[in-house]
Amino acid sequence: MKFLALVKKEFRECLPWMCLAFIIFTGFGALLLRGKVLYEEGRRKEIWREEQVVPWCTSPISDIGPLLLLTALGLGLVMAIRQFYVPAFDKTWAFTLHRPIRLITAVHAKLFVAILGLTLSVGLPWTGMFLYAAIPGRFMDPVLPKVFWEGWLMVGLGFILYLGTAVSSLCQARWYTTKVCGLAFAAGIIFLAMAESPFPAPLVLTAIGLVVLGIQVYALMQSKEF
Repeated sequence: MKFLALVKKEFRECLPWMCLAFIIFTGFGALLLRGKVLYEEGRRKEIWREEQVVPWCTSPISDIGPLLLLTALGLGLVMAIRQFYVPAFDKTWAFTLHRPIRLITAVHAKLFVAILGLTLSVGLPWTGMFLYAAIPGRFMDPVLPKVFWEGWLMVGLGFILYLGTAVSSLCQARWYTTKVCGLAFAAGIIFLAMAESPFPAPLVLTAIGLVVLGIQVYALMQSKEF
């Protein structure tokens, strides 16, 4: 019951940002996808009129990638600030933890809401857009399953930035010293994961980032330095 109460509290506080991310990604993503559909109709007419084969273009939903990445990163950053930096700034950690609540329960509630927020606001709309684009006959160029998992990898990178921001927010060092290490490490993982490399490599980097930053969040919460 205590865990559910904490989840409701965290979810209520992050809900406006989740809704904003959902509206931005779904709205602009739908516009981009609609533009691709209209462009596809023009390609079909050109092929029929000139009786020639038009070379493959990039993936029909490749234009959504930058929007997906920016939305996931932005939501992860804002949720981490709301859940970890704001309580440290306005000194409300004591109010949150004054009841007989285990620190590990508070951490689990925050992480659960963060994962839920990224999934509902970005992950599920991305899945819907991919399934729409993957309908047979929708586009002449194939929509490969690899693109779907690359999109979810970007959602995972949003969680990486969330954890990095949480580490920097919980650390009591000065901003010009080791306090920025969490954000710097998360930024490095994101940069390397998005670099041109075979697909398993970004997945491995993301997993390493999740483990390292996750351990740091647990350690800082247990230290009670905040």
